[in-house]
Amino acid sequence: MQEVFLGRKSFAADKVDEIRIEWDAGHVQLVMGEEQGVVLTESSEDGGAPPMHVSLSEGALYVRACKDARAYGLAKSLVVAFPLGKRFRAVRVHTSFASVSARELKADVCTLDSMSGSIFADEIEASQLIGKSVSGSIRMEDACVRTLRLTTVNGAIDYAVLYNAALTVEQLSADSVGGNVSFAFPAKSSFALRYHTAGGQFCDAFGAAYADGAYVAGAGSASVRVRTVTGSLTVEKRG
Repeated sequence: MQEVFLGRKSFAADKVDEIRIEWDAGHVQLVMGEEQGVVLTESSEDGGAPPMHVSLSEGALYVRACKDARAYGLAKSLVVAFPLGKRFRAVRVHTSFASVSARELKADVCTLDSMSGSIFADEIEASQLIGKSVSGSIRMEDACVRTLRLTTVNGAIDYAVLYNAALTVEQLSADSVGGNVSFAFPAKSSFALRYHTAGGQFCDAFGAAYADGAYVAGAGSASVRVRTVTGSLTVEKRG
């Protein structure tokens, strides 16, 4: 069924320093847009779905799926478009069942959190990027961040550097109970990896030497830590 347009709201980019989104079901997408402002657009297969609730206070843009909590559970799509070059102080997205995707987003701190929805992020530039899900999967590509933290209970975790020649994180941590973790790093990557697991398996394409509790490749510049209970870890070499 084709989704029906529900509404659109626009804000001057220089008035928005922070975005906080609370969504229930459906999909939340953050993308670079063609307009100069921060534009919110929502749609749903249910044309009678209640509209989102939006407020702007002291530079923080608050977005909720709807004003009435009794209406939660309806699947709606939200697209947040921002202009080229815009950097936010913080972007925080929390959903119950909705999937979350973000592309070419710049923020000091970015948190993408879903209970059961999947999370996808591509070319995020941030000091700290956090991805969290209970049962949904997490995939990150080409994140240019100092600190990357990924956490699931049963969902898979996947981080890949596809276009950069070097590893673009300084600190990377991945925690999962039963989900498998996989990394794809450039061939000339330098990292020190610590892997703690109760029953998971480890496959390393780099053949990193084990010393002082860590698998070290190159000079060991990036700090990588993985913890699972039964989830396995795979480190692939790209290029």
